[in-house]
Amino acid sequence: MKQNFLILLLYFFSFFAKAIEPYDSNVDLPYLPHGWLRDENKIYLEKFIKQLNPKIVIEVGTWLGLSAMLMADILADGSKLYAVDTFKGSGADTAGIPFLPQLYQQFLSNVKHRGLTHKIIPIKQTSWDAAKTLDVKAQLIYIDAAHDYENVYGDIIAWYKHLDVGGIICGDDYGWEGLTEAVKKAANDLNEPLNVYGAFWYFNPKK
Repeated sequence: MKQNFLILLLYFFSFFAKAIEPYDSNVDLPYLPHGWLRDENKIYLEKFIKQLNPKIVIEVGTWLGLSAMLMADILADGSKLYAVDTFKGSGADTAGIPFLPQLYQQFLSNVKHRGLTHKIIPIKQTSWDAAKTLDVKAQLIYIDAAHDYENVYGDIIAWYKHLDVGGIICGDDYGWEGLTEAVKKAANDLNEPLNVYGAFWYFNPKK
């Protein structure tokens, strides 16, 4: 009986610990709004949020949360944004950045500083692992993770399955070698019209 009680107690505490994670156990760092967010991205992401009034948004590649916080700011109460990232950076592209070793802690701190912990849910996984385990349908999916052909194509195909009817899947940096070809190939394979505005691209499936 005593052993069963201890097991139950350990289960309770482990469940409670998961419930308060990740924000409540994070050491607060000064707000650091670092990132790459083009004007056209802001325009279209804000436009899509207002147009779709989504209950679920997925961002693949979130860095320090600049675009995630932009979207979460205008999401309706009760809506959720899943921010998917390994929080390890992307090799040579982010090598030498001084805050890279504490990227995840900085992301959590930024979200806390902006008062958006009730809307933004961090998913600390690779894109493809998260696409396999996350069981939600999103009305808006924003892809801005790895920029090479294989990963971009793989991200679009993996996350397209999570797109709700009438939702929009979009991304950044159209014009980059590799990324552009991957977006075109995905649009062709999925039989979706490709829309491009500057470096911003999107599909808007009707089915």
